[in-house]
Amino acid sequence: MSWRIPGTTPFLSSIIDGAFLVAVAGVVWREIATAESWSRTPIGVLISVYAGANILYQVLASRGTATDLAVRMALALVMVLLALIGGRVTPSFTSELLETEGKTERPAPFSLFDGASIMFVAIAALAWTMNPYTRATGWMLVAAGLLNFCRLLRWHSWATRHRPLVLILAKGATHHGSY
Repeated sequence: MSWRIPGTTPFLSSIIDGAFLVAVAGVVWREIATAESWSRTPIGVLISVYAGANILYQVLASRGTATDLAVRMALALVMVLLALIGGRVTPSFTSELLETEGKTERPAPFSLFDGASIMFVAIAALAWTMNPYTRATGWMLVAAGLLNFCRLLRWHSWATRHRPLVLILAKGATHHGSY
């Protein structure tokens, strides 16, 4: 069942909830266009599709029908966003800390392996969204997780174990399927 903002009707709550992510997507696209940072287009696409998944959820919930497809769609998009964004943030913070401490280890630079791993997460997430109960989908998700675990090993995150604030980025990446 859909949630409701106190003091509003379920319909108005759905409109407000749906409009929020549409507005976020609009801001993301505005920033991409203003900065002419077209390499960030995948983020804009993912946020836009995430907004669409939320709207789909609201429509299905308002009709009293199953919302599992919309929920899987949203979770799959979060997995891909974590793989895409988390894999830029975690190595960057790790590198800065290791450099500040004078250590020689550095996270591996973004490579074809990273791109392929993200693409595999996207494919596995799409398979899970559309066909969640098959053995093939399960194995694809396991493979995506293993590929991203290999990416995590390339970041030298263990060298940050004495700094919980930086280490938690790597732990979050492991637990959420990001790279």
